[in-house]
Amino acid sequence: MLDTGILGMVVHPRRHTDVQNWCDRALLQHQVLVPEIADYELRRKLLHGGLTRSIANLDRLEVD
Repeated sequence: MLDTGILGMVVHPRRHTDVQNWCDRALLQHQVLVPEIADYELRRKLLHGGLTRSIANLDRLEVD
């Protein structure tokens, strides 16, 4: 289960490549869950900051 902090690192377009690589491996091996509240909180913060690339990355993240 990912919280808002880790999820934010995963969708950032240029930073935290170590976390992004970890998440890519985790998605291949495990079911990764994102609580709806974490998606909502992060999406709200990204929209407020105008971080459209991060929002697009969050949209593309395929998790259950």
